[in-house]
Amino acid sequence: MLVRQARLEDAPGVAGVHLAAWQEAYRGLLPDELLDARTLAGQTAKWELAIGRTLGQEWRSGGAPVPWDEFLVAEVSGRVVGWIVVGSPRDLVGESLGELKGIYVHPEFFGAGVGRLLLARGEEALLRHGCVEAFLWVLAGNERAAGFYRAHGWCPAEVDGVKEALIDGFVAVERRLVKSLIQ
Repeated sequence: MLVRQARLEDAPGVAGVHLAAWQEAYRGLLPDELLDARTLAGQTAKWELAIGRTLGQEWRSGGAPVPWDEFLVAEVSGRVVGWIVVGSPRDLVGESLGELKGIYVHPEFFGAGVGRLLLARGEEALLRHGCVEAFLWVLAGNERAAGFYRAHGWCPAEVDGVKEALIDGFVAVERRLVKSLIQ
């Protein structure tokens, strides 16, 4: 298995992983019509833009930190089977704080170590960018993901640990997990 920086040509593979993982993980947690409305073409266009932004960003401007993301994919035999995005926090402020913005593995590879490797590489990227603590949001009820994170040292946040998120018009509850990246 190879973990590397995402490239624009990875967008269809990233979209395929995203769709399959959403179908598997969120069925019963999000409305079926929301899950069924997503298409490979629509998701591919979304991920082309997201990958393009991470490839074109400037890491520093005049010595001051600027928002950044690092987008990594896991590849097996030339096929994208998982991905992770880490970067500057979207909704919390902290000079040495980073966010795990998304991690998905194709259901065919659940339990094969893809997520574990992506998570380790994502945490390494956060450390390289000066983050000593990180957080993520997990959909309430997604016990598979929450258990995975807990097994890798992520804990429920004591402050600001719950929020409502709007996902394609549907209000969902997310729970914040945190981790110190310095051992």
